Amino acid sequence: MGGPRQPKRVVAQLVAALRLLADTPDAQRAWLADYLRQTRADGDASVEELALHFEDAAQALSPFGLLWDAQEQALAALRAELSALRDTRRAHVWTAAALAGSVEWGEVRRLAQCALAALEDSGAALGSGA
Repeated sequence: MGGPRQPKRVVAQLVAALRLLADTPDAQRAWLADYLRQTRADGDASVEELALHFEDAAQALSPFGLLWDAQEQALAALRAELSALRDTRRAHVWTAAALAGSVEWGEVRRLAQCALAALEDSGAALGSGA
């Protein structure tokens, strides 16, 4: 792998992951289908890849210390919701059908939109890091 990640690139990855989580179920399913083609995975691409895509980007940004408290709180709320969905009693939400019909994914979309708003409200500050 290349050298250290650049903060602007990591911020862009986080914003893209948040937009994906905030997007429509159809767009999310299309992303999953594309992911399946790119990775040549067998079977269906797991809906959990949506969450993993976000978590990877959020973790990559963490060492840069660019986020304000409100931004961290918005991301933490989204992480908490996704973590709660991983509860074994909620395995039903990790299906393509659940993307459109579950209350839980509606809440994920709402929280992703809130996190996007928090990031975009101070986008200039994020771009001015290291």
